[in-house]
Amino acid sequence: MSKDDLRKRAESYLEARSHGAEPEVSGATAEDREALIQDLQVHQVELKLQNEELRDAYARLEESSQEYVDLFERAPMGLVVIDAAGIVRRCNDTFRQLIGSEGSECDRPLTDFVTDESAQVWRGRFRAFFTRPEEKQIDLELALPDRRRRVIRLVGQTIDAPPRPLRGATPRKGGVLMLVAFEVTDEIIAREQSRDLVAEKELLLREMRHRTQNHLVTIQSMLSFQAAHAGNSAVADALTGAGERIRAMLFVNEILTSRRGQDAVDLATYLSELLERIGQAQMALAGITVETDFTSLSVTADTAFTLGLIVNELVTNAFKYAFPPDREDKTVRVALRPVPDGRAELIVCDTGVGIDLIVAAAAGTPNHDAPSAGGSGGFGLHLVEGLVGQMDGTVAIENTGSGTCCRVEFDPGSATL
Repeated sequence: MSKDDLRKRAESYLEARSHGAEPEVSGATAEDREALIQDLQVHQVELKLQNEELRDAYARLEESSQEYVDLFERAPMGLVVIDAAGIVRRCNDTFRQLIGSEGSECDRPLTDFVTDESAQVWRGRFRAFFTRPEEKQIDLELALPDRRRRVIRLVGQTIDAPPRPLRGATPRKGGVLMLVAFEVTDEIIAREQSRDLVAEKELLLREMRHRTQNHLVTIQSMLSFQAAHAGNSAVADALTGAGERIRAMLFVNEILTSRRGQDAVDLATYLSELLERIGQAQMALAGITVETDFTSLSVTADTAFTLGLIVNELVTNAFKYAFPPDREDKTVRVALRPVPDGRAELIVCDTGVGIDLIVAAAAGTPNHDAPSAGGSGGFGLHLVEGLVGQMDGTVAIENTGSGTCCRVEFDPGSATL
């Protein structure tokens, strides 16, 4: 007889004895019966101890579960759990207060609590949000009964299975998404107001630039009219030169205005466009080649404006005065490159007659009376020196033996006008 059979008979024997009977157990001696009974009693004691341990563990689990529920319900931020179908499975009191509801919101789509526009945004982003919510957030405007405006921000984290507090909810497959919700109404309103103010200022700035352009055009027209009717050739030349410099300011301002909204200006692109404009304005001076070698360099708009005026002055003077009609090599080279100590260098060279003759031609004096670069005839060079000074820079102009070369070293961020 196996031990299990003996144990079953021992259990039957004990049951009979509990009712006052003394049944016979065949196939076992008295000693065997007593040993089995003793084993059974020990087994019963072990089971009892195990049951007590299970009851204690279950009690501790219930206590921990209740603590978790309390933490979930009393969290200072809104908490909501959504399944793969977009249905709210659980939310805490803070979330219910955010959405303006006091009842249970389980088994309802989140879109029931937001405006139609926000619901459309949520549907469009939900799948990507649910699949990979890390570092994702979304702002939704609630549809409150009293039509007050309230915007909440949802930040998500995926969890593999419903947490313990959700044991009362209907089980669903596909995982769930835990969302943290908090109100951002004031932030959104402040951002919208700031955006409106920026838009208003941009509109005013465009209007101011437009008016400035119109005023400069008017001034240029007046100078041209006065130059045409001036009785003195020197006065006419001065008025014409002033008008051309105003036109240069219009060029530079127009290029910079087209880049509105940019905090920095790329000099390589900017100067290339400016040189193209200058070339178009000097169409009568055919046969002059402009070569460029620009290193990409970002500067402030003020610095770009100042450099634009400098380049216009130097290149325009070279176009007009550096090349006699019989000159075969008519080349202007413009280069931009960084130099040590965070500064930059602008280089404008030509293959013309040299600086002294350029100044003489610009001043309208005979060659044998040509003034020096610092003389009274070099107004354009004085203007360049003044503009370079605004950039905390230095300027050097020299005859190279085969033309003129001007080097301007400047601080890319120092120009102010």
